Amino acid sequence: MTESRTAYLTTTPWRDTYQTSRLHFFVPVLPPRELSPNGRFHWARRAAQVKNYRNSVGVMAGNARQLTGWPAPAKARVKLTFIFRSATRRDPDNLLASFKSGIDGMVDGGVIIGDDSERLIIKPPEIVVSRRLESGVHIVVEAI
Repeated sequence: MTESRTAYLTTTPWRDTYQTSRLHFFVPVLPPRELSPNGRFHWARRAAQVKNYRNSVGVMAGNARQLTGWPAPAKARVKLTFIFRSATRRDPDNLLASFKSGIDGMVDGGVIIGDDSERLIIKPPEIVVSRRLESGVHIVVEAI
C-alpha cells in the first residue's frame, strides 16, 4: 500500500507533521443521491438532504479543526477523494457538484473562511474504489 493510500485508513483528523499547512479529515458519508445535479427530486426532499449533509460535514470539519488546532487560512486549496466500495463508473464533475453542501459545511465548521473564488481553490476530485476501505470522502485542506 502506498503512503498516500494509508491516509484513507484512519478517521482521526491530523495535520501533516512535515508540513503543518495541511489538514486531513474523513467524512464517512458520501453525498446522497438527492444532491446530484442529475437527480430529479421534490425540492423539499432535496432541501432536507442538503441541510443534513451540510450539518454532518460541518460537525466533522469542526471536530477536525478543534482536535488539530487548525487556524482557518485566508486562502485554501481543497482536494477531495471520494472512496467507493463498488466499481460503478462515476462522473467527477457530478461528484464535485453534489459535494457543494459539504463545502458549505466546511465553512460552517470553521475549516475554511469562505467558498468564493478569492478564498478557495478546489482541485479535481479523485475517485478510489476499494472493498477494504470505508466509503466516504477524504478531504485535504491546504493553506496557500
